[in-house]
Amino acid sequence: MKKIEIRKIQVEDLYVSPLAKRTVTNAEGWTRMEEVEKKAPPTGSLVMDAVAEALAEEPGLTTDKLAKALGTNSVVLNHIFKFLTGKLTRDFLMEYRLKRACELLACTNLHLEEIARRSGFPTQAYLSKLFKEQNQCTPREYRHLHRPKNYALLYEWE
Repeated sequence: MKKIEIRKIQVEDLYVSPLAKRTVTNAEGWTRMEEVEKKAPPTGSLVMDAVAEALAEEPGLTTDKLAKALGTNSVVLNHIFKFLTGKLTRDFLMEYRLKRACELLACTNLHLEEIARRSGFPTQAYLSKLFKEQNQCTPREYRHLHRPKNYALLYEWE
């Protein structure tokens, strides 16, 4: 029997934006604000769909809390994550939180302390440390490079 390739689930597959609305332009060139979808599209995995729902609601979930919510333990959950994503649960969760922090930095004027809280990090200092390790720049530098000058006209957040 030939080997079956299973596509690994990525953070982007589960990610739900923290924004409320964003400006979109249609094919005819009309621009308007549209609400941001608050549910990730199905991944094909019931477990990962449940994880997406849980993270959208509470991005600061730990591996243990997530395992408990799914009715299992962290060892089993790590095996599931490793198989479906190629990553350990904690690494996947951290990547999700950093993605969320990047979007909040690029699209809002929220202070770093609030971004840390909304992204599920325990402190601003911890977010800054991990952010610099992963992105080779500080959150402030990232915001300066990625936030458009007219961001307040392009995005709405709560």
